[in-house]
Amino acid sequence: MVNGLNVSEHQLSLVGCIVHVHMSAAMFHFDNEPVEILRAEQLSSEVFNQRYRNKHPIILSQVISDWLPKTKWTTSYLQKALKHQFQDGLPVFVSHDNRQFINHPDVTKTITCTAEEFLSRVFNGQDVCNVQIPTTASDEDGQTEKQRYYLRTFSMPEILFRDINVPNQIKALLDVVCYIKDEDCFNHRELFSQDISSKGNGHCPVHDLESASDKEIGSPWEEMLSPPCNCATSCNDDSSLAPLVKQNQSPIKSTSFQVQDTNQPSKSESSEQRDAVEEIQKSGHRHSNKSVALECQEIYTRIFNQSTMQLWIGTRGNITPLHYDRNHGLLAQILGRKELILFSHEDTHNVYPHVSYPERAHTSRVDLHRLADDKRFPKLRNAQPYHCILQPGELLYMPPFWWHDVTSLDDCISVTLPWDISSNEDVPVCMFM
Repeated sequence: MVNGLNVSEHQLSLVGCIVHVHMSAAMFHFDNEPVEILRAEQLSSEVFNQRYRNKHPIILSQVISDWLPKTKWTTSYLQKALKHQFQDGLPVFVSHDNRQFINHPDVTKTITCTAEEFLSRVFNGQDVCNVQIPTTASDEDGQTEKQRYYLRTFSMPEILFRDINVPNQIKALLDVVCYIKDEDCFNHRELFSQDISSKGNGHCPVHDLESASDKEIGSPWEEMLSPPCNCATSCNDDSSLAPLVKQNQSPIKSTSFQVQDTNQPSKSESSEQRDAVEEIQKSGHRHSNKSVALECQEIYTRIFNQSTMQLWIGTRGNITPLHYDRNHGLLAQILGRKELILFSHEDTHNVYPHVSYPERAHTSRVDLHRLADDKRFPKLRNAQPYHCILQPGELLYMPPFWWHDVTSLDDCISVTLPWDISSNEDVPVCMFM
């Protein structure tokens, strides 16, 4: 199902639909009509990898709709998690113009406050789960503009990572974005999409997975997602916050810009993840093709990587100005709405990057929000804009090197899951120019 319509997979060759879009963020008149990014309720990994990966953004509207963070991340819970991670105070961005936020001293400065102070300022003292989200963005003209704040963690806080690194959530995402070309590995692929999550019914997700294992032999994710579990002491005890899947034990501050060889382990890979690889190597009765098992393990450790996964919490009206990332990106929207305007890397010459400013070479000189009478960027009108408003519970895939401008239409909580391009993926020639 795409954009509310039932369509077959071969009909998904249309990667976008041209519609009349009102982009509240941009006042500039483009010669090309904006293309609204498609929403897909169901998408196979084959279609994703053939038609979207490295080619075009797409919204996956059901993959994270049941994620634990949507209901579990209350204000008190977030306070506990952030206080545990940032014991010396929370580093928060404040914008010089109270609009734009990027990690650069020309644009923002960093202040330190407690988790309680920050969350109170963002959500006006309301509990996160009780924040009222309007159906449309309201006009702020005439209203007093409050100070805006943005928290961006450069690794996922330990407690919050455990809420994401959960078996059924991992399976749901990897089943769409990862395609292992091995027939033996997918003999029972139709069973992958079965919902085995506990959904708050008191069952243990790990044991639910094990009970279904006789139906899912051949799943490349099976062995990674079935560690030992003691339900009586951990699974239903929030205070224990016990991880359900092997993970990094200590976050490592890292960026995801480095191209890695797919045959080499990630530099941020933990000893437990290396042990998991060895365990898979030993289990030849489950995967006769060891290279396939290792590939599955590497895909999992690349995407569900605590040291590169990031948390974003910020106020309504925050703008991350036009820029690109050098990695694949998944933007998971937990609370609130975000509006995005995107351009393909093919339009790099039309969006005026900071070519003479190495520290900001990945950012554009164009301010899409103040372009009504701007004559400095004549080539911009030739660019092809893409547009979407990302709703809570939706996941946006953005290919590497795609330019994007992000505006928070509400007070927002988001999670990004970047992963490096591999050695067999080409960097677009235009990015070298």
